[in-house]
Amino acid sequence: MSTTRVNTKQFMGYDVTLLDGLSHMGKSLIGNDQLFEAVQAYAKQNVKGATTHLGPAILSATPHIAVESMTTIRAPKVDTVPPITETPEIPKDADEAWDALELDDLIALAAKHDVTIPGRVKTHGKVKGLLIQAGIAPPVPVS
Repeated sequence: MSTTRVNTKQFMGYDVTLLDGLSHMGKSLIGNDQLFEAVQAYAKQNVKGATTHLGPAILSATPHIAVESMTTIRAPKVDTVPPITETPEIPKDADEAWDALELDDLIALAAKHDVTIPGRVKTHGKVKGLLIQAGIAPPVPVS
């Protein structure tokens, strides 16, 4: 099946409003045989009280040709998908290092690295998760 792009505001190459305006005039008043034939064909197809949008049955010569409006908007094709940022892997020893810190220490570490903590409630898990997302490693305890 092929697709043909057409201007749905035209019929047989003439503007629909022109054909609608000339629909009650005779051949001698129009003065152009091709235009008169287009007016007659449009008047035969146009139903009183219907919209002026011409459907595929009127515009296409065969049912194997799909008709699409020239004003159809399509989303652009995207060839590449932006990479998803992943949180860095933290070794199991890091979990123990995070758990060794108090909530006040985590908040101070977040302030030091300019990590914003949204909301009024601050929990150990919430601040720890924000620090991990920011790529901050837990401080290494000095022995």
